[in-house]
Amino acid sequence: MEFFYSHFGTNLGVFYGAHVSTLDDILANIERGRPSTTYNFTYDIESPRQRVDHDLSKIKWGYDLTGNTKIETQFAFQRNRRKEYDLRRVLSDDTPMADMNLMTQTLDIAIKSGHHRIGIAGMLQVNNNVPGTGTTPIIPNFENHNLGIYAITQQHWGKFHGEIGARYDYRYFDVAGFRYDYSSIDENGVVRQYLLTDNRHFHNWSGSAGLAYHASSAWTLKTNLGLAWRAPSANELYSDGLHHGSGTYEVGDPNLASERGYKWVNSISFKRERISITTDLYAQYIRDYIYAMPNPDSVRQTIRGTFPVFNYRQQDAFFYGVDLQLDWEFGAAWSYALKGALVRARDLDNNTYFPFIPADRITQSIKWQYGEKPEDYFRLAHVFVDRQHRFDPATDYTSPPPSYHLFNAYASRRFTIYKQDIQANLGIENLFNVLYRDYMDRMRYFSHQMGRNITLGFTFQF
Repeated sequence: MEFFYSHFGTNLGVFYGAHVSTLDDILANIERGRPSTTYNFTYDIESPRQRVDHDLSKIKWGYDLTGNTKIETQFAFQRNRRKEYDLRRVLSDDTPMADMNLMTQTLDIAIKSGHHRIGIAGMLQVNNNVPGTGTTPIIPNFENHNLGIYAITQQHWGKFHGEIGARYDYRYFDVAGFRYDYSSIDENGVVRQYLLTDNRHFHNWSGSAGLAYHASSAWTLKTNLGLAWRAPSANELYSDGLHHGSGTYEVGDPNLASERGYKWVNSISFKRERISITTDLYAQYIRDYIYAMPNPDSVRQTIRGTFPVFNYRQQDAFFYGVDLQLDWEFGAAWSYALKGALVRARDLDNNTYFPFIPADRITQSIKWQYGEKPEDYFRLAHVFVDRQHRFDPATDYTSPPPSYHLFNAYASRRFTIYKQDIQANLGIENLFNVLYRDYMDRMRYFSHQMGRNITLGFTFQF
């Protein structure tokens, strides 16, 4: 039996330059390439900001029914409290603009016998918006009930290894909250609100079948066919408000259907004593793929400022790509690592591109093991991210940013003081303080990414 508890708490500043007055200000910042206002450095975190507290507790229990069969159970409880603060005109700045309390309970029970496993998984998730903020929360109050049952089996035939699994899931949403009706505005310019109550049911089968062939001690071939599904999340269905962390206004669609995906993955691996190479090729057709679409013809003006609008939509999609990983030890103390990722995606309904699809990326690093311990090393890393050339100009507020190169440096040392093991880690990211924007980051409309960042950490083992 195992018990676990953790608490995470943080106070996060939100970039003030993302809260602007008009659409012209937004477009001017994009054209200028940097915010119109600069700020002096300070450690003080003032509004706009977020306060997040997350508690996780879980208990795991296992019992051997026979010599080859055992039961495994886990119950977990999570509580996430998020408060978002902004500059206020009426109430005090100490009164949050949003106060969300999300509680999640999960229960997993599985029986494992040899290469076979069956199980049941349940979840109850309750979101309550604490009253008294004076604003309408981005996500309404909801209850999310989930229940799933599954079975997995594995088999070995000489050089072949096979696995097949199936799962059935059911999800029930019960929602109550307020939503804006932007088609109804009174003579004072106030948007009408209405009470939203909704119940949604989602269910589907999923499964996968995979086969691995160990051709030799060095070569392994794998292929896997998968049928997957995903019910829309609460924010995709019902969001209607400011996403504080990204400075965008999100509008959900209560009529979204579940995603259904059909995926084929093929992998080729080569491994020797000093070198290993793995290549993954994949293709996936997703029916009713859900995504957030920028609406460049619209902005949303609130008491907190003017923000770009993102609407959740769904279309049929086809994804394909390749992932590559290489690890090479070319000396007693030297090694090289390379990772590459390429993904392509098409909107099949409109024969165009989807927004916010990752651009081509390559990461490589060289490592020097200067001591006998694995923790004693220096490592220099290089990241290249290409410009996203596959995009539809009519579906974004601006074109994707240029490609960029980043260099990072890391050092680690393990030593002993008074019989106490201590590990020190030093990291310098964006070593040359490059000014760049990332296509996947919504904050690119307002600001560049982080400059040079230095971290120093110590790990103690008692």
